[in-house]
Amino acid sequence: MMAIATVKKLWEKYKELQPLIIYSQWQGYIKDKGAEYYKEDLARLCTQYPTVQLHTSGHASKKVIEEIIRLVDAQDYTAVIHSERAELIDRSSFCRERSNKR
Repeated sequence: MMAIATVKKLWEKYKELQPLIIYSQWQGYIKDKGAEYYKEDLARLCTQYPTVQLHTSGHASKKVIEEIIRLVDAQDYTAVIHSERAELIDRSSFCRERSNKR
């Protein structure tokens, strides 16, 4: 799974900042071992790295994702791994906004 490899690379790159994974998919994918829908690689990732489970219903809009990024107040980087239109989210504006506050 490419997203898992991306998260691991980002974790290693930013580990001194103590990154946190926010898992927002249905818990069954990582909890229901033996089920057809169980995602072993994803479950392992969520146990290997600090993870908070925050389930959402449906897909968030661009505005909601931007607000979550602001609320999380990431120190350096926010990776939107699953989104139908992730390219619409201007993460660079949040980095500029944050650096102006320092």
